[in-house]
Amino acid sequence: MKKVVLSALVCVSIFACKKEETPVTPVITGPTKHCTATVNGSAFSADSYGSGSINTSYSVSSNSTGGSYIQLGGTMGQTGTHPLSGFPNLFSGTYRINNVTYTSKSGSVNITKCDTLNGFLKHFTATFNFNTDTISGTSYQIINGDIDYFN
Repeated sequence: MKKVVLSALVCVSIFACKKEETPVTPVITGPTKHCTATVNGSAFSADSYGSGSINTSYSVSSNSTGGSYIQLGGTMGQTGTHPLSGFPNLFSGTYRINNVTYTSKSGSVNITKCDTLNGFLKHFTATFNFNTDTISGTSYQIINGDIDYFN
């Protein structure tokens, strides 16, 4: 009987002990640049970015590890929806792959943020889609484009 009581006490004391839990501190990270799109049915995701400006115009480009890139350009500070229908339009889109640059012929860009500082693009957020021109029988359809670039 003593063994049964002793065994019961040991079991109760083992299950009664609780491991002290250390609270988990959440890791807070800042926003990350991104540019994603679907190009002729395949996923495009950028891993490097750049921007440039001349007078009141800017361009922002996003490059993938595969060597292709998407570039959007327009007028500094302009937000809203704009057509991407080629020259002489104030807004343009390009897609470059295999050292060939394709220019937007139809589509649109919806710019929600276009902040500048001292003539330089600081933050650019937009969604976009466009069809390119045809070169040597090849063209591209870029849909579901989403970019958040900041410098």
